[in-house]
Amino acid sequence: MRRASPWLLAWIALVPWGCGDGDSKTAGSDTASEADADTDADADTDTDTDTGDEEPVVVAVAAGLSHSCALYDDGAIACWGGNEAGQATVPDAGYVALTAGGDHTCAITSGGAATCWGADDAGQSTPPDGVFTAISAGTGHTCGILDDESLACWGDDAFGQATPPSGRFVALDAGGYHTCGIRANDGNAFCWGKNHAGQSTPPSGVFTAVGAGTAHSCGIGEDGSMSCWGEDDDGEADPPAGATWTALSAGDRFTCGLDADGAIACFGLDDQGQVSDAPDGAGWTALDCGAAHCCALDGQGGVTCWGRGDEGQLAGP
Repeated sequence: MRRASPWLLAWIALVPWGCGDGDSKTAGSDTASEADADTDADADTDTDTDTGDEEPVVVAVAAGLSHSCALYDDGAIACWGGNEAGQATVPDAGYVALTAGGDHTCAITSGGAATCWGADDAGQSTPPDGVFTAISAGTGHTCGILDDESLACWGDDAFGQATPPSGRFVALDAGGYHTCGIRANDGNAFCWGKNHAGQSTPPSGVFTAVGAGTAHSCGIGEDGSMSCWGEDDDGEADPPAGATWTALSAGDRFTCGLDADGAIACFGLDDQGQVSDAPDGAGWTALDCGAAHCCALDGQGGVTCWGRGDEGQLAGP
């Protein structure tokens, strides 16, 4: 997961599989006023002139266990796929960031509040008060970065995944039963929660992005290289060599990333096409992976999803 500050990513369009880390700014009112002015000016000469209204554009995507969501530049969110816990039923509000977890979804409103919907059996959809700048949902827990760069987590804490360390952080990603973040003071990765396969024991070094899967984690170094740690039974912690990476997302036993050309590369378990069905070509701007599927955003705001699709999670907005 999914991530640097979502306030920036909102404009350039960005977990794990609690991915999520995407967001947006609302610009619809400015667009509407300009369109109305143009329409009035042309009314006397051409009664059939287009009003100039523009359709909202997707700026971020999020993939969960069996559902997916998209954030639009007007602050709206659309979700599709599994909805047995209400995880795809979006409350009305204006949003700037979103993330999809196991059976729940969370977002940051335009006022900075965290709000969640869907499953709440462990409290994963009951966020604390505060002003948030980033948010990431795991299987049954959620974490966020507050405006003072401290962390807050809520939900399932059976392995300590919702008990964050102190200090200042600039990025985080919630996985299956662990969470990883990047410290503000030195750029080092720090993980907490379940560690049976070493998924919460990152290597030393400065990182620009980090992603937490089910039992593995990956990060992008300041030189653009990717390193992974934890379980590697299916090659999920063995990234291709030689690439310069700009983004990554870790799922359940697989990982996907974007290289410097905007091309997508995935590695690890491929039982649902989550690796081999990744779209070709360059120019992709963001991606997020859930348990066994991913969604990516192209440069024109188009959304493509691949992998497991038995509950409609690949349908798109």
